Amino acid sequence: SVKINQICDSIQSQFQQGMTAEEKQQLVQVVLKKALPPSLLEAMSLEQILKQVPENYIAALVGAWAASRFVYQNGINASEVNFFFF
Repeated sequence: SVKINQICDSIQSQFQQGMTAEEKQQLVQVVLKKALPPSLLEAMSLEQILKQVPENYIAALVGAWAASRFVYQNGINASEVNFFFF
C-alpha cells in the first residue's frame, strides 16, 4: 500500500540521517528479534547477522517490518501520534 511505502521511506530516511548510532542499534535489536524467524536466530546470532548483512538491507527490513505492522494494526488513516504509541 502507498501508506506502508510512505512510512517505510520515512523510517529509512531517519535511520540513515536522523538517528544516533545508539538509537539505530536499539531500533535494529528490537525489530530484528521480532522480524527474523526464530530458526535463523538459533542458527546465527544477531551480531553475526549484522556483520554479514549490509546496513542498507537492515534499514530496509526495519522500515518495512515496522511500517507494515503499524498500518495493519492501526489502519491507513492513523496519524503520527498513533505511531508514537505503536
